[in-house]
Amino acid sequence: MSADNGVYILVTPITDNDLSGATIQVEYRVSHLMAIENVAYGRCSVHGSDIHFGNDGRDECRECRENSRYTEDPDVMIQNAREMWRNSKPISSRGEALKLASDILESLDVCEYGISYIHIPRKF
Repeated sequence: MSADNGVYILVTPITDNDLSGATIQVEYRVSHLMAIENVAYGRCSVHGSDIHFGNDGRDECRECRENSRYTEDPDVMIQNAREMWRNSKPISSRGEALKLASDILESLDVCEYGISYIHIPRKF
């Protein structure tokens, strides 16, 4: 049986990136999630991130078909991340984020992918 889940630490900059070469401060958000690959898929203006393919009883949407491809566009990824980590509070310390992730992991009966970091170069 596949659990298809993991504990994911989202890493995003606190401020918009600049090209000055300054060190960029980041914040962390921790969540137990399933289907993490959804963070990298396009969005439909009708269904948002609820992209479907006709197998859920609804008619297949043309825009869903066109946007259902994997992307590395950070603007798309941060939109999805804001939805996926919406209930996660920002944490300023990497160590504190890792401790929380570890606590979540220990509380799970099954975790297929363990703890992973997701970096998106956009402000949450």
